Amino acid sequence: MKKNRILLLGLWIIFFWSGVWGQQTEKLITLKMEDVSILDALKEINRLGDNCVSFKREEIEKEKKKVSLELKIVRLRVAVDSVLAGTQLRALVREN
Repeated sequence: MKKNRILLLGLWIIFFWSGVWGQQTEKLITLKMEDVSILDALKEINRLGDNCVSFKREEIEKEKKKVSLELKIVRLRVAVDSVLAGTQLRALVREN
């Protein structure tokens, strides 16, 4: 009975920790920009996020809206959504 508990505990630890070790931590950024194009804001988010954001430049350039934002320690997705708010543009998350 004691061996079964140890084996069960061992398996639980292996499965639990393998999930934790396998997870990538999501990049957090801080960003302050005033009256910039959406393209420039996305370029800066991409720079701060180690080039994790991809977009079609020609689609972004069609949007003439300027944005101002101040974001502190937010996920990349939150930053992108903040930049795109009030436009017809939408962000999609693609898993690797």
